[in-house]
Amino acid sequence: MKIKSFILLLFIVSLYLSSFSQGYEIKVKLKDFPNQKIILGHHFAGSIHPDDTVQLDAKGEGVFKDKNKLPGGMYLFFLPTRNYFDIFLDEDQVFSVENDTLDMINHFKCEGSKENDVFYDYQRFIKSKNEKASKLRENEKNASEQEKKKISAEIEIINKEVMAKMEEVITSNPNMLFAVFLKATREVEVPKHFIDAKNQIIQEKIPDYLYFFRIHFWDNFDFGDARLLRTPIYETKFKLYLEKIIPQMPDTMIEVVDYLMNRVIFSNAVVRKDYQKPEMEKERTYNNPKSNDELLRYVLITLHNHLASSQIMGMEEAFIYETYHYYLKYATWSNQSYIDKLREDVKKKTPLFIGRTAKDLIMNQLPSSEKEIDNLILEIEKTNEKGKPYSETYKNDLKNAKSKASFKQDSILISQTLVNNLVPLVDDFNAKLKGLKSMYSIKSKYTLVWFWEESCSHCRKATPQLVEAFNRIKHLDFQVYAVSIHSMTYDWEKTIKETKNWFNFVKDNKMYEFNNVYDPYHSTKFRELYDINSSPVSYLLDNEKRIAAKRIAVDQIVSVVIDKELEVIYQQKQGNERITAFKTFISNENFGLRELDMIKETLSRVLQDTEKETIIKFTESKMENKKKFLENELKNRLKSSDAKRTENLEKFADSFFNLNDIDFLIEKLNENISLGGENDKILKYFENRKKYKLE
Repeated sequence: MKIKSFILLLFIVSLYLSSFSQGYEIKVKLKDFPNQKIILGHHFAGSIHPDDTVQLDAKGEGVFKDKNKLPGGMYLFFLPTRNYFDIFLDEDQVFSVENDTLDMINHFKCEGSKENDVFYDYQRFIKSKNEKASKLRENEKNASEQEKKKISAEIEIINKEVMAKMEEVITSNPNMLFAVFLKATREVEVPKHFIDAKNQIIQEKIPDYLYFFRIHFWDNFDFGDARLLRTPIYETKFKLYLEKIIPQMPDTMIEVVDYLMNRVIFSNAVVRKDYQKPEMEKERTYNNPKSNDELLRYVLITLHNHLASSQIMGMEEAFIYETYHYYLKYATWSNQSYIDKLREDVKKKTPLFIGRTAKDLIMNQLPSSEKEIDNLILEIEKTNEKGKPYSETYKNDLKNAKSKASFKQDSILISQTLVNNLVPLVDDFNAKLKGLKSMYSIKSKYTLVWFWEESCSHCRKATPQLVEAFNRIKHLDFQVYAVSIHSMTYDWEKTIKETKNWFNFVKDNKMYEFNNVYDPYHSTKFRELYDINSSPVSYLLDNEKRIAAKRIAVDQIVSVVIDKELEVIYQQKQGNERITAFKTFISNENFGLRELDMIKETLSRVLQDTEKETIIKFTESKMENKKKFLENELKNRLKSSDAKRTENLEKFADSFFNLNDIDFLIEKLNENISLGGENDKILKYFENRKKYKLE
């Protein structure tokens, strides 16, 4: 009976010890802080997070403990003086530490944790070497050249000793978290064939070096090890890779999304209950025992936010890819409304990817002459007068119905009556337009679909710029399908006002060469088809109506078209034939300084050697000719003595689409006029024109 009791007691004790061994117990002795609170916390994403608190006794002693282990990582004791000192926690979480504030590295003591012994031994070594190197650098300031060489040699010896110590720690403790951390701080060694005699990267090898650096960026850093997330280095390294090392291009980012997620997803990662498996989804096996929920969440959120905030054209595709394949599957923390929104985004945005064929739009088109538009303005006034009685009846009936219990039903009938009365008027008016215009009917090399409305302040600025840009590149077979997104509403006065303002804006800005269209009833569903929630929005289509670029500013539209034209010449021509083709392209008189600068920048990147030198010199000569032309035009207008001198100069300023031209003209104005009177007004107008372009 006594033997059975003894065995039972042993079992209970072992059970207790086993259960407690799963937790942590860290005894601390900090004699400088009797009867004060100490915080145990961990590093995470550039900040410090508390895990536990203990009240020290009169001797400055206390115990942090819990039945559950803390995740592995770099932890710290945060002191009342707002100082702290670090420790590493991994498998071994039962030990004791002692320290004081006089010298927290040299006075650190630890019992029961080999890892922290190694950690502080390394810190003491580094501290002593830093002190020695600092003294040498101080002596170097007043040293002779011969002494400086000797000091440099001594510093180099110290650097080698530090590297040797680091290598020793890493090699001797391959499974120790501190060794994993220490290795992660090491930069990838650059192969000697990339470096010149001055220890600099050889200029012509920079592209290859950058590729090498990107491929080997994680060689020393296991970013799939969740323990490193709880250190001060993870976020800095991860964001550097994401924001600076990886080329910010959609296809590349999609590859990076797969690469990163495959390294942090583990076999039993929790999947959202509402996850809908994509058709044809590849079955993947994830087996990373070093990852956990915390790391998966961090990487997924960081990726998601980076892609969502990108302003780079086409990056939306990488965002949708990450959302569709990973976020909707693993973001168990995300609320349902956001998940629903993301699902809708995937549905709407996928057909609008670069390279997809744009959906056709067929809308009512404005005529293309000032006289015809003036006639329409008169017609819209007549239509307005016909519709006013119905509008007034609608307002009065709606007002009278508000006090009735049946208001909801009555308001629907009243609104429908208004629509029934006004639609025939709008249809009669639309019959006086040019007719229906299909976007697909435009047979041009480039078609810009431009969604805008006159009531939008940004549109009122960007659309005249588009007119100017159009005049610069229309010779490249460039057409505009300009969709006014205003529509018919129950507010008849607003409908008439917006339509009239549209007509006047088209007329005032001479948009006659555009295909100006609108869809008063939204029957084409263009807002849904093209994801129009703001304005202006642009889609640049190729000759087969595939999306070549989207949601870009006017200046970028010009740049994309020019780059595509240069690309065709580069790919289809060779030798002297290519040079001749480039020269012909550059010589077009429609190009201003900005366009010539775009051409020069692009060709500087892609051409080599003699061909590059020839074309760049030719482009620069064209830029000089353009400057002389602009300067002569400016001087001729300045010499004018008629009453419209100021007005003509202001119109001259208005005719320029780009900042390069305006900057040059402001420079020449300052050289050619004496300030005062009308000249002040002229200069101010040009400067405001520049400011307007920059806003």
